Amino acid sequence: MADPHFFSNTEANQLFICALSENAEPGDLIELHPGRLKIGAAESDDIYLNLVGVAPSHVSVVYLDEQITVLSANHELRLDGMLQKQFPFDWEPGQVLSLGSAHLAYGPEDGPWPSLPEIVEEAAPEQEEPVVVEQAPPVKRTAKEHAVISARRGGIVVATAVVVIVLGLLVNFLFGRRDQVNPNDRSIATAYESIQRLLQSDKEHLSTVKVEKRIDGALSITGFVDDAKSFSLLADEVRNEAIKTKGNVRFDALSKEKLSEQIRDLIGNYPLKFNLTISGNDLYAEITGIKTAGLDVENLRNQLERINDRVEPRVFHYSIKTVDAAELTKSINEKLTASPLTRNLKFEVKTKNATLKGVTAASAEDKTMALVRDLTAKEMSGFPVVIDVVTDPKISFQVSSLITGAEGAAATLTYRGKSEKRSVGDDVFGLGELLEIRKDGVIISSKSKELFVPFSFAQ
Repeated sequence: MADPHFFSNTEANQLFICALSENAEPGDLIELHPGRLKIGAAESDDIYLNLVGVAPSHVSVVYLDEQITVLSANHELRLDGMLQKQFPFDWEPGQVLSLGSAHLAYGPEDGPWPSLPEIVEEAAPEQEEPVVVEQAPPVKRTAKEHAVISARRGGIVVATAVVVIVLGLLVNFLFGRRDQVNPNDRSIATAYESIQRLLQSDKEHLSTVKVEKRIDGALSITGFVDDAKSFSLLADEVRNEAIKTKGNVRFDALSKEKLSEQIRDLIGNYPLKFNLTISGNDLYAEITGIKTAGLDVENLRNQLERINDRVEPRVFHYSIKTVDAAELTKSINEKLTASPLTRNLKFEVKTKNATLKGVTAASAEDKTMALVRDLTAKEMSGFPVVIDVVTDPKISFQVSSLITGAEGAAATLTYRGKSEKRSVGDDVFGLGELLEIRKDGVIISSKSKELFVPFSFAQ
C-alpha cells in the first residue's frame, strides 16, 4: 500500500486505514483525511494495492466526519464477507472491506483491529436432474449385408468424382484456360486504382495525399487532410479496400482530429497537455506540463519525430516545456496556505495529472471556489489538473458580526435562523469548537479538520 498523500492535520481522534494480513494483523497504516479516494491496483490510485484480484480503481469512497461512504465499485466487493450490490453504502470503523485478496479496515492508530470475515457465498440455484435418454441398441448385420452396404457407398463416391471431372473438362472446353493471377496482387492493384480515382476527384483537399507501395507489397496512404469531410470519405474508401485486400492497405494519413488523438496517446500517461495549431504548410504542437520521474522526454521526442513521415509534404513542429514537480508543488501549496479559505486544500502531482483536493465549509464554498478558479487560471493553465474539493454541508452557519482584540473577542453566529454570541473555546451549535476569531471571519475545529467561515458582510 502506498501513501495517498493527503493534507496532514493530525488530531487526537485521527483515523487510519490499513490492509489486514491472514492473522488479522494490520499492515502499514495510512492516515485518513477528508476527501474522495480511489482504491485499487493502479499506481495512480490514492491507495495502491498490488494484490491478487484487485483491479485498477477497484472502489471509489469518500471520507468525511470519521466515516467512509463507499460510492461505487468496478468489480466484486464484500463488506464483512457479504457481497455488496447496492451503492452507496456506509463502511463503519471496525468493518472489513474485501476486494480480491485484500481486506481493509480503518480505525484509531492503536486499534483494536477486526479479524478476517468468513466469505458468505450466495446459494447456488438448484439444478434440474439431467434427463437420460435411452438409446436403441445398434442393428446387428451379417458379413454379407456389410459388404453390400460398402459396395454401394464406394459406387456413390466414384460416380461423384466422374461428374466433377466431366464438368471441369466442359468448362475448360467452352471458356478456355486462364493464366492464374495471385488474388492478393490483383486486389491490391484494384485498390490502388480506386484510391487514385478518389484522390483525383477531390484535388482541392486531397492533393497532398500519397499512395505508395511498401516493400512487403501492401499499400500505404500518407498525408495531412484539412477538410474533415474529405478525410472521412478517404478513410471509408481505404477501409473498404483494406477489407477487400485482407489488410494490405494501410491508412497512415492524418487530419487535425486524428493528429490530436495521436499526440494525446503519446502524452496521456504523464501530467502534460498540448495545443495544436495549423499555419499553411506547417503543423505546430506546443506541449507543456510537469516533469515527473517517469517522463522520458527523449523517447517522447523520438515518437513525435515519426509523425513527420505521416504528414509529408507538410512539416510537423513541436516544443516541450516542463516545470519541476517538487518546485511547483511547493509554490502552489504556499499560495494555498496563505489564505484561510484555502489552507485546508493541498496540491500534489500524480502520475497522469495534478490534483487539488481538500475540504471547505458550506458557508465558504463560493469564495473558496472563486479563489481556486483564479489560482488554477494563473498557476495551473499549463498542465492537466483535477479539482476535488469536498464541501462539508454541516458547517453552514453565518458570521453576522465580529469583535476582535486580545480581550473580549467575540463573534455573532447565525444558524438556521438562530443567532448566538460565541467566544474562542465555545461550542458552535454542536458542530465543533470556535478555534479563532479573525477580522475577516472565524475558524472552527470540527472533528479532524479546521474550517474557515468568512464574515458574511465582508467584501
